Amino acid sequence: MGIDHYLKALRTLTESRNTLIHGNLVDIWNTKNPSIITMDREGLTSVTQLSLAAIRQVADDIEAFGGYGYMLACYLASEFSKMALEAGMAAPSHLPP
Repeated sequence: MGIDHYLKALRTLTESRNTLIHGNLVDIWNTKNPSIITMDREGLTSVTQLSLAAIRQVADDIEAFGGYGYMLACYLASEFSKMALEAGMAAPSHLPP
């Protein structure tokens, strides 16, 4: 269940990240909030208007999920492989005999 939640959230954050990275920031309606113009793979254009705080929140969420993903990967490695975690280690340091 936790892995499904992580993957679903990661898909959403990846789409948001792609919009931020590949979109063009413009001020179409002369407001103080930027608009982001993007084009999808089918060639359809979309315009999204966000506050700077909302854009920052997307970046913060991506950072938080990156850290969570790292911890989840370490947990899965310790549960499903023959490698063992030592106390205080973030990742396995040696293979057992």
